[in-house]
Amino acid sequence: MTAQYPRDQYLASQYQNRPGPVAFADETMLAKLFKRGDIPFYAMAAATFDRNSLDTIRDELLELVGGDYWHATEAYALGHYDQITEMAEHVAARAEWNIVTVEMPLPKGGSTDKARQTCLAALAKEVTRGTGPGAVRLIVAERNKTAKLNHLDQKTMHTLRQARDIHQDVAFT
Repeated sequence: MTAQYPRDQYLASQYQNRPGPVAFADETMLAKLFKRGDIPFYAMAAATFDRNSLDTIRDELLELVGGDYWHATEAYALGHYDQITEMAEHVAARAEWNIVTVEMPLPKGGSTDKARQTCLAALAKEVTRGTGPGAVRLIVAERNKTAKLNHLDQKTMHTLRQARDIHQDVAFT
């Protein structure tokens, strides 16, 4: 039995009102150096999925993790390396047409806020550059715990639309 996702009505309406595939974005960073030779960085990645397959894909991922919550950082800390590999392989196999990653080094004492916005802008331009019915017009990212960062994300997307660096119909939620 397929559960109906998402529970968030706003997001559900975005899925219905935006044609084409959906890009799901997430971030990672290494801001604290753990060993000599580490280079601090900030990266953002997106995988694009067919909008009509989202319920099935989510069900499959929930089954892989055995629940409705999973985070790679926590899985890594717990030593669940096989599960991380399985999740990554499953996402790669189900991605509609691409997985895009952008990364930038973090200068010593550099702001992750600025790095996030730089990576978000580059990612948004790349994943939404297509035209026609197969073009991505919705990017979904995990809401940040910090309202300031969520506001900066929306501001970055607004600036990209205003500059016509991305299509006017691109939504980011």
